[in-house]
Amino acid sequence: MGTAVAAALALALAAPAGIPLPRPTGTIPVVAGAFPDRPERLRTSIVPGPVDDDERVAVLVDPSGAPAAVTLTQRLTLRGTGQFIVWERSSAQDVEALEDTVAPVLKREAVIWQGFVDGAKPLVARLTLDPGVESELLPLGLTLTWRGPGAVGAGGTLPGPGELTVRVSNRTARGMTLPTGTAAAADLVGPLDALLRHARTKQPGAPPMAGRGLPPAIPGNATGSREATTVAPFRVTGTIRADGAAPVSPESPAVSHLADGLRVDGVLQGDVEFTVRATAASALRLDLTAYPTVDERVVTPPHGRTWAEWLRQGPQRGETEAAFTALVDAAASAARTDEYAPYLGHHGRGAVRTTYAFRMAPASVARIAAAPLRPRPWPIALASLALLAIVANGTAIWRRL
Repeated sequence: MGTAVAAALALALAAPAGIPLPRPTGTIPVVAGAFPDRPERLRTSIVPGPVDDDERVAVLVDPSGAPAAVTLTQRLTLRGTGQFIVWERSSAQDVEALEDTVAPVLKREAVIWQGFVDGAKPLVARLTLDPGVESELLPLGLTLTWRGPGAVGAGGTLPGPGELTVRVSNRTARGMTLPTGTAAAADLVGPLDALLRHARTKQPGAPPMAGRGLPPAIPGNATGSREATTVAPFRVTGTIRADGAAPVSPESPAVSHLADGLRVDGVLQGDVEFTVRATAASALRLDLTAYPTVDERVVTPPHGRTWAEWLRQGPQRGETEAAFTALVDAAASAARTDEYAPYLGHHGRGAVRTTYAFRMAPASVARIAAAPLRPRPWPIALASLALLAIVANGTAIWRRL
């Protein structure tokens, strides 16, 4: 009886008081059937301190918009003193070590770094990923549609007069169970302003989320839960151009016309289409960059520039309830972004910056078929021994425009 009471008390003390905000899962998407022999024993990174993770995922697309080649340039900066082993989810087919970094070991569904750090140590490499596998995991997808004689050719060549539509789809939606309740306006202001500040920076970087920039819970009375579809918002910027082309999509706060195409800059939560009209044979120049963010429209106060100012002015009827819902929805969306930044996996505390770049694949780039990687028994055995030694030492939408 005493043991049961003690366990219940421990759980109560561990749980955040008030209304818990949606938290990140700490996992990233994987294709379960892609690598049936994945090494379970190496799925957790062990590091002596924080790890800053800066990634750039470069996606070259074919004439349909499907990934033809995917590379990831990564800089990990490890801090602290001690041995480390870093495990990352990856379909890597090749790796190029950069800046005098010792190349990691490639294994099926894994990239493994190991070594010793004393102070700060950068690990820098460029990974060539399997485009077939990554097409199932990328948070955004592109579809190119040509209306006119002929078809879009290799390298994005346009055969002549016609219209080209680029459809960008946010593919991160999934169901979540979100809390309902009531809270005082004053307790909502701090977390909402933290989310609003991040949205207004318009810079890559992990949004604040529960336990990381936002409180794990807010004071209030929980009344139950609701089911919702939650999306990781992505800011998409860049241009869609072709020599002699004319813009067709209307201008809006997120779309501006260029002499030969379109410039885009907005937050994507669903699907959006951009259309240009070619007047003669030319080549599509696609240049889009995306990164996870907070949708400013979700966390903009009904009056006042900030939520603190909203509170000073005095909430009107129903505004506090709407602010609570906005906070829960934005915290849930921020938690979803955690599954896509970093792209290859989490390694504990540290700054995260992940960007995705989409370009047309040159005509010389062919789709790389999924080729089985041959495990390297000797390096993997060393990695396993290093892991055992470390464990023994401890610490161990775009809404419609």
